[in-house]
Amino acid sequence: MGPKIQNISPRELIDSGYIDEVIDPNSKNNYDRGLIVRVNVNDVLIDQESSIDDIIDANINSEVELIKSNINSGVVDGIYYYNTKGNLERNASIIYLDRNWNKPRGNILVHNHQFISGCISIGPNNYDYYKGVVTKLNYSCSTNRGDNLFVNGDLSFKDNTNFSSFTYNSEGYLSYTGSSATNDYSTSLMNNLFVPVDLEKKYSMGVSAKTNNTNTNIYMGFTSYDIDKKPIFAFNVMYINNTLTTLARDLKNGDRYVYLTDMTNWAINTGDMSYRRGFIFWNYKDSTGYLYPELTYSQKSWSNLYNDTDIQLGIALDENDEVIEGQSGNVNRIKLKSAWNKGTFSAGTKLSQSNSGNILNYNLLSRGKFSTQFVNYEGVIDGVTGRTNEMSKFRYGTRYIKWFVWPNNSGLADVTTYYKDFYLREVVE
Repeated sequence: MGPKIQNISPRELIDSGYIDEVIDPNSKNNYDRGLIVRVNVNDVLIDQESSIDDIIDANINSEVELIKSNINSGVVDGIYYYNTKGNLERNASIIYLDRNWNKPRGNILVHNHQFISGCISIGPNNYDYYKGVVTKLNYSCSTNRGDNLFVNGDLSFKDNTNFSSFTYNSEGYLSYTGSSATNDYSTSLMNNLFVPVDLEKKYSMGVSAKTNNTNTNIYMGFTSYDIDKKPIFAFNVMYINNTLTTLARDLKNGDRYVYLTDMTNWAINTGDMSYRRGFIFWNYKDSTGYLYPELTYSQKSWSNLYNDTDIQLGIALDENDEVIEGQSGNVNRIKLKSAWNKGTFSAGTKLSQSNSGNILNYNLLSRGKFSTQFVNYEGVIDGVTGRTNEMSKFRYGTRYIKWFVWPNNSGLADVTTYYKDFYLREVVE
């Protein structure tokens, strides 16, 4: 016995968003609400024991596989959007997909010729894909160029969706009250959802804000994350210029000295800048296996590892690695404060002297003050930076960002700040 056919009216399909209209080929008129049609989705007949949602839920993984199979070595890194014809495209690069579904909406992130993440809307349902896991969402995918990439940025959900650190006010804005300084990045207030970005594009970012206390200092802007959603801080991309060198010996756990082949431009007198007394190693790979080029981005960055007085340049060592007093040599080494415990780094590994700057990107407000009336704070994000500390550029390695605020950097009592109209939009010129 064949499958039972479920009776579904054309109007139900239209109202569900799966089709635009149904035309009677004989009369050329729209079908009436009461007429019944036979439904076939992806060549699977829908019977009484299943529904359109069931079929689409079951086949979303097929869509993921279809995207993967259409990505090849000719597709460059970036965000790809579904166009009006249901094809994925990005400028001149187009990924053609053949499908039988109602055309989807959404976007995907391609990195190192791999489909890494994305948000796909099929009919009324929205799905998030990240590293092999598909999750059904309760919010819409941002899709078209010019759209606000912050989910619920206009607070149209009438709650604090995507901004769970804040309280939603029935008057249509968010608020936060605190009495202690929030000047540590681990306690920054952020939106919840990661926003994928394309480093070749320009974005306009903004929010309207006010406060009940105009005396406290405030920082506001965006935080950066790599393809694995690891935060990218200043010390992950910054270094002392012209200090690129290599390890002269293997560095292993338990070692008390780091041996370097050249320290010609090494900063010796760092004063109170402990973030310059360390190393950033240029052999970092992300989970996809991509090796970031030297002088770009690395999670292998550590500081405050030694004292300036423990730097030894051009020394001679005996067979026991003891300094031969009164004799010069070609050995450069640094004595660590404590035994090395960061793992093994082979001789020849490239590294630079560590450095840092503004921990996050304060492109909207840097040690500024809110007014008692709503003011729109806006900034443009354009280009990529590494060693320099430019607030309006993406950091090397960035694949996602979030909005953030430190609302009471002065640590004053009972400070309340208010927010509305969050937006992040691609600038189309």
